[in-house]
Amino acid sequence: MLNTTNMSISDRDKQAIYARTLALTPGLGSRSIRQLARYFEDDTERVYRATAKELKALEGVTDNLIRVVKKAKTYHEQATFEYKQAKRYGLDMMAFSDTDFPHRLRVFDDAPVVLFTRGTPFPFYHRHSIGVVGTRNATSHGRSLTEQWIEQWAVYQPCIVSGLAYGIDIAAHQAAIKLNVPTVAVLGNGLDSVYPAVHRSIANRMLDNGGLISEFPPGTKPDRQNFPMRNRIVAMLSDALVVIEAAQKGGALITANMAFDYNKEVYAVPGKPGDIYSEGCNELIAANKAALLYDPHQLPKDLHWKDATHNKVRQAELFVELNTEEKLLIETLGRQRETPLEVLCSEMNERPSVLLSRLLEMELKGLVRSMPGNRFAALL
Repeated sequence: MLNTTNMSISDRDKQAIYARTLALTPGLGSRSIRQLARYFEDDTERVYRATAKELKALEGVTDNLIRVVKKAKTYHEQATFEYKQAKRYGLDMMAFSDTDFPHRLRVFDDAPVVLFTRGTPFPFYHRHSIGVVGTRNATSHGRSLTEQWIEQWAVYQPCIVSGLAYGIDIAAHQAAIKLNVPTVAVLGNGLDSVYPAVHRSIANRMLDNGGLISEFPPGTKPDRQNFPMRNRIVAMLSDALVVIEAAQKGGALITANMAFDYNKEVYAVPGKPGDIYSEGCNELIAANKAALLYDPHQLPKDLHWKDATHNKVRQAELFVELNTEEKLLIETLGRQRETPLEVLCSEMNERPSVLLSRLLEMELKGLVRSMPGNRFAALL
């Protein structure tokens, strides 16, 4: 049971705590948790409280899985402690069923079931995202190329995703900040600290137009085994992944191979034979795991992106095509930068369930963006 003494815990946060409880339970992986949650309308508390009889009636649920689920109660106190620690450090903790959870992660059963985040507004729902990765030992040419190409992509307003590491990663984040392009860093440690520590000031600057995410709770050290897990999230969050410079081995190659396995668009910048920090890129291209990227305009062309100018014209056309309810909702959202769901319900005299359904449809059309804390913003 949740101990709510001296603190108020919302239903949203309770879902995150129960999801984290399940994730901490040995024998319950992300796939199993998601499978069980589907039977209970993605309600992690119902999974946690399900009786053996209820679980046994579910298709595909074995006796062993039932025994594992019943052990979850052992880990509830730890999950609650992690939640309190997250709040102490000003972090958000969200379950995969949360409306704020990145939609790009929802399609993968091996994605985390809980994320810890820092940053407002969080640009998870940008139409486009580009993962930019490479060697920690970036050359001056590699760093310069990173900034030049992000400058070319800025007109499409993508979210730049990387891992805050030395080299190409930090060059990508710095370029995004300089160009006022949203950027997100995925960390392999708890968000109570920044690793590497020398990048703390850059991480803080990212919070104004992006943020930090991790699947690891506060207090988690940046241990070696955490980074492949971090890399898979970078791959999942990227519509296209670009490798600027990479040796034959390293995190950038791991991320690229994961992105390839996730059917993402993977690009690599070619280099001269014998150049140690081009070997990884050249091998990805030779193995047909990455397209050769020699021109920054190739990526948005391949993905059929339109620049911001085109989008404004298209948005004006879309407004004409909206029905009366959608127009009213857009007009209501347009009165402030972000509008809480309860304000929308009050102003439009609608139930939350009705508005959430309508907002989801409009989000899929690219008209509305979900924000943390059940807040919404118009994109028209």
